[in-house]
Amino acid sequence: SARYQFHCAQGAKLTAIKVQLFDLFPGIETVRAAWVSDSHQASAMLTADSITINLKGK
Repeated sequence: SARYQFHCAQGAKLTAIKVQLFDLFPGIETVRAAWVSDSHQASAMLTADSITINLKGK
């Protein structure tokens, strides 16, 4: 397992993050992503076909 933590000075402007790990490491099948902001928290299961974490809802 691995953990990454990011801090954004203008987090209110951030709407999505694209995870490129599947291109770099083809053996990865899924990534469980979780995030917390000032207003909410959520999670998503990512795959090679679904690489975008939408931070502002679906």
